[in-house]
This record gives sequence, C-alpha cells and structure tokens, in this order.
Amino acid sequence: MVNETRDYVSVGILFFINLINNVDRFTIAGVLPDVKDYYKINDSMAGMIQTVFLISYMIGSPICGYLGDRFNRKYVMMTGMIIWLVCVCASTFIPRNLFPVFLVVRSLIGIGEASYVNICPTMISDMFTTDKRPRVYMLFYLAVPVGSGLGYIISANVAAATGYWQWGVRVTGVAGVLGLILLFLFVYEPVRGASEMVEGKTSARKSTSYIKDIKILLKTPTYILTTLAYTALVFTSGTLTWWMPTIIQYNIAWTRGYKNIQDLSPKEKNQ
Repeated sequence: MVNETRDYVSVGILFFINLINNVDRFTIAGVLPDVKDYYKINDSMAGMIQTVFLISYMIGSPICGYLGDRFNRKYVMMTGMIIWLVCVCASTFIPRNLFPVFLVVRSLIGIGEASYVNICPTMISDMFTTDKRPRVYMLFYLAVPVGSGLGYIISANVAAATGYWQWGVRVTGVAGVLGLILLFLFVYEPVRGASEMVEGKTSARKSTSYIKDIKILLKTPTYILTTLAYTALVFTSGTLTWWMPTIIQYNIAWTRGYKNIQDLSPKEKNQ
C-alpha cells in the first residue's frame, strides 16, 4: 500500500533533510569574506571552493544514481549523508596554511549530497500515486529556495554571534545528524514501482546495464533539453547566489567610506 501515514512521515523527514542539504550549500557563501581572510586567498580561489564542489557533485550524481537503481536506496543515501556530514565538520578544523586540503574536503561534500538528491525523488515516486505525486514533489523541492536563503542567514548570524565563521558552517552538520537519525529510524525503503502497481499499471523491475541506461537517456529529447536548460540556469543563478553576500558587504563598506569589508562591524555585515 502507498499513501499511508508512514509515507507522509517519510516525505516530511526527506523534506527536512533536503532543507538542511540546501542550507549547507550556501553556508560558506554567507561567511565567504571571513573564509577569504582566514585562508588569505583571493576571489579566484574563493570561487574555486564552489567549483570543486560542483565538479564532485557532477561526477558523483551518475554513480549514486547507478547504485540507487540496484541497491537499497535508504542505505545508499545514509552512506552519502555520513560522507557529507563528516566532511562538513572536518572542513571547519583545517588550519590556515592548508587551504588545498580545505578544497579537497569541501569537494567530497558534493559526492555525499549527490547520493541524496538523486535517489530521494525515486523513493517519493514509489510512495505516492500519480494524482498526489506532483503536490508532494512541489513540497519537497520547496526546500531548495527556502534552504538557500536560510543558508546565508544562519551561517552569517551564527558566525557573528560566536565570532568564528567555522560555527556558521558546523550548524548544518549538527542538524544533519538529526536528519540522519530520523532517516534511519522512520523512513522506509518502498517497493520499486509500488505506486504504479496500486494503480494497476506495469512497472519495470529488471535491472539493465549502465551503458543501456545512458543510451536510453541520450535518446530522450525531454531529458536532453531540460538538462541543458538547468545547466544554463545553474551557471547564471549559481554564480549570483555564491557571490551576492560578498557583493552586499562590499557595497555596505563602500557607502560607509571603509577601505575594505574587514572594517565592517558584525552588525553591519548582517544587515
């Protein structure tokens, strides 16, 4: 059966994890000027932090998708979340003189997040029939804009309150541990194609080769066009969202006649 109480409990937990996932993506952006000052890096190296994340995320996505199609999806997600949370916390303890290590650890977060983002929608699809699935997806993906905005707010305010940018990043690690525990205890692995079977439809249960899967995708115009469109969207909006908090701080410093943003008080930085 699908659409029972446990389905809604499961999707609520998955929404919470997705929210934390998107908060985490922009915690560094919220404290980027402090990170630059801590590691003594320029804007190019600051941009590299997000670049290495996206590269590992891009590499990890098809791998996690392959594993999710052939193994227990819940455990694949949990493994990815453990990698993600360990790397988030580890990245905040890297000394000032080891920025390359910081880049490597931050890049591994992309692999961890790829496991969740790629597999979770397939589980939701198996929990809900076609009449309810669009609304559930709408709720699930609402975590993207909300989480992104909260990422700036939470990291900047926690960093200002504690005096350390590292705590602004660690906060998502703490929340992520709670999400991992909830995932383990209350989210179940639905039968593949369960919602289609409830509706009396057939569902493909036989695994195919990875090469065959890729060929099918490459022959699907909708997939190709939406992928290209989303890539263009991320290229433009992703750049803006990464640099916007820094740009705002530069603007505040300029209007007040300061020489650099380090002259801003914590209150001014969080305006």
